[in-house]
Amino acid sequence: MTEAQKTEAAMLKMKADNAEKVQKAQAEIKSQEVKESKNPSIQDLKNIQPKEEKSPKEQKKVDIKKYPFSLELGVNKTVHFKAWTGKTKKKFKKIFQNLEDPEDLNFKDVLEVLLKDNILESDTYLSGDEQQYLTAELRKESIGNSFEFEGTCPNCQELQDIKTSVTEAVIYKKSAFPTTIQGVEYVDILSSGAFDSISSDIINSTDYDGLTTEADIELGLHINIEGANSPLETLTALDDYSIKDLEIVIKNLDTVSSKMEMYVEKSCSSCGKEGKFITSEIPGLFDSLLR
Repeated sequence: MTEAQKTEAAMLKMKADNAEKVQKAQAEIKSQEVKESKNPSIQDLKNIQPKEEKSPKEQKKVDIKKYPFSLELGVNKTVHFKAWTGKTKKKFKKIFQNLEDPEDLNFKDVLEVLLKDNILESDTYLSGDEQQYLTAELRKESIGNSFEFEGTCPNCQELQDIKTSVTEAVIYKKSAFPTTIQGVEYVDILSSGAFDSISSDIINSTDYDGLTTEADIELGLHINIEGANSPLETLTALDDYSIKDLEIVIKNLDTVSSKMEMYVEKSCSSCGKEGKFITSEIPGLFDSLLR
């Protein structure tokens, strides 16, 4: 190879090396630009709008076509219900089909068919008065509003035939839970499932005294006593109350609990005096369901 050829080859190699360096440099610049595009500047970060927090799921809407009626039983206790149907009637009759002795009737079965089956909030705990009120309203929407009963005049003791209606005769006082009286907080029982579970836990606990009744447990769940961390501890604390103090607790609970009465105020056709004619139930309430 001549000197001229050697010089030319050296020049070509230099150009090639430079070209490679330029390509590498350009590649590095491009790579850096890509990285920077992926990493926003402080100004970009300032311009980014914060993501909106997901709103909590809305409560499931009530199907008004399926549960067209609603009833406020107390504070934070409203149920939506439907009228009794032919299916209700069949299930109700089935309860009585093989019943040899009326005393064998399990009232919980009746409650399940007439109440729980027909309300949307089927786990709602219902006190005795709440059960009565709901039953009366179900009867009104399912069978009819009007009914008759025989009432005794409180003045002359004469029986009167009283024509009335659920709307007129049913007087319901809603609970006032939660409320504190003389240092004891009185609360409502909302879940029948929770009540059954706690009752089972108490009855099956090693500390169970064998005497605690469902009514005792209900009382224990209705009150919060300072220092008691469980229903069983509440019941244990109540055991240490004097009879006098325990009666005060029960009386206070009674004053803030739901109450239902059925009466009609009218003049007696015998003595002419105004009186309160009371009935404990709607006569023939379930007759049409047993036919």
